[in-house]
Amino acid sequence: MTAIAGSPFAAAANPSSVNIHPNGKFLDVANYGSQSVSGFTITPADGALVPMTASPYATGISPESLTIGPTGQYAYVVNSRHGAVGVGTVSVFAIDQATGVLKEISGSPFAAGTNPQTMAFR
Repeated sequence: MTAIAGSPFAAAANPSSVNIHPNGKFLDVANYGSQSVSGFTITPADGALVPMTASPYATGISPESLTIGPTGQYAYVVNSRHGAVGVGTVSVFAIDQATGVLKEISGSPFAAGTNPQTMAFR
């Protein structure tokens, strides 16, 4: 492997999870230390990452993992804590298919039990 020019690319504090959109054009990073998601466009010619202008996007407390749904329409961020009590949440974002920009959906974040760590689809 050879590092891409400009690498490493900066995300926010304590990145904890990375996911690439099914179309291969966008990459999102959950940032545990800053309660956010950093969004990037992937440059097709060389794989370099370009930060999205609307990024970073606010999440719940301590985002552990980020999963993009199988259709590529939504991103799900598992937040391991909500306040001091350890009750977790899931932040859900609609993904603009043309730009990759995330927009939190109504009602998000959703309750997810005590200290959730990851998510899977079935």
